[in-house]
Amino acid sequence: MTAAARRIAGPILVTGGAGFIGSHVVEALLAEGREVRVLDDLSTGRQSNLPLHDPNLELVAGDITDAAIVVEAMRGASACIHLAAQPGPRAGGDSCDVAMVNLLGFINVLEAARQCHVARIAFASSAAVYGEAEGATFSETTPPRPVTPAGMEALLAEGYAELYRRQHGLRPLGLRYFPVYGPRQHVRGGIVPDLLQRLDARRPILLRGDGHQQQDFIHVEDAAHATLAALDSAECGVLNVGSGRATSLRELVSAVGFALDVKPMMHFAPAAASNVATGVADTTALRRVTGLSPARSLRSGLAMMASDRLARRRRSTTTLRVPLMRPEPAARRAF
Repeated sequence: MTAAARRIAGPILVTGGAGFIGSHVVEALLAEGREVRVLDDLSTGRQSNLPLHDPNLELVAGDITDAAIVVEAMRGASACIHLAAQPGPRAGGDSCDVAMVNLLGFINVLEAARQCHVARIAFASSAAVYGEAEGATFSETTPPRPVTPAGMEALLAEGYAELYRRQHGLRPLGLRYFPVYGPRQHVRGGIVPDLLQRLDARRPILLRGDGHQQQDFIHVEDAAHATLAALDSAECGVLNVGSGRATSLRELVSAVGFALDVKPMMHFAPAAASNVATGVADTTALRRVTGLSPARSLRSGLAMMASDRLARRRRSTTTLRVPLMRPEPAARRAF
């Protein structure tokens, strides 16, 4: 059966569709000629991220913690991609508010899907579920050991999805995204845009530990295409979405510096007890289920982000003053 023949027909509801990953998923859906309905409260997502002129796109402004709004948005959909989530509280913020969105909001989505007879749901989980799991490479069968609220919330969401599969016949698939980077990512949204901002300002970088901790970075376009292919598959349960390539923090800082044509100045501090080195995705199941392998290299993705950043800076000012690299003070945020 061809990929086109497997595609789910009818409108697709995308919660959080005006956000970073969500807007790229929406673009990919529209590029395939699909009808898309976006539910987003626009607290972090932006209308400018969406091609609102497209006749196949409908935007519903609303919060997933409002059960009635979720049901209304779900009605008439053929499937749902759930990406609305809060990554964590702002400084001084309330972690209960974050859990309210990530857990109660997701239960509202599951319940709306049950009421509206929308069986297929692909939802954002997180590689944070692995936490302190043993090994450098994580497969879907690796026992999860979350050590952060985000990881625990993602694991609980997977549990609720499995409950609705057994009790109500839904066909949920949790997408365990490894660190995603790319255009439209807010500086609070990940390490890559933060490093781009700091190195572009010629600020030194503080790394905890020796900087050899390995992570797995996947470009948002690859993540979006994997999300669509996973939605159209028959797979239920969980699925890693990563590149399968290991990058140390030192290598990442150097790669960002190369993209900006800046020589990074790295400082090191003792590793914190809570600073857990994340591992690399085993993408065997991803390739089997979707038939896809991430296409964009980290260096290529960073080059695109750096070029875009420099272009926007040139447009915003006619006189560019580049500060000199100074050894002090070290960056406040440690990686």
